[in-house]
Amino acid sequence: MEDSRMNRDEIKSILDGLGMDRKEFMVIASGALVLRGIWDGAADIDLAVTEKGLEELRRTHEVREPEPGHFEVGERVEFRVSDRNEWITEIIDGYQVLDIEEYFMMLLFSDRKKDRDRIPLVQEYIRNRK
Repeated sequence: MEDSRMNRDEIKSILDGLGMDRKEFMVIASGALVLRGIWDGAADIDLAVTEKGLEELRRTHEVREPEPGHFEVGERVEFRVSDRNEWITEIIDGYQVLDIEEYFMMLLFSDRKKDRDRIPLVQEYIRNRK
């Protein structure tokens, strides 16, 4: 994985380059924060992808599965397959992203320091949005 962080435009370019119908994936984690303007850059892009989206990606890209259920495309896109009916999303710049309050709840229950460090930023975003 590259050390450099991707800004909003770079993330959008990579997402568009996947050639996948935007209804077939949801941006999660730091990529979603960057698209919202909460975070400056992301080292990678984490997605939830439907089965149909996985099929689309396999037709046009080399999809790796380094561990069961965990997929990668290129050097900077990681994803898991999930059911779109379970997603709670918002549309940001035309992309489905994980709902910010859902993401906030995930942060609250995370043991990872990098997630805990994001809590104040996400809290402020939610507070300013209302």
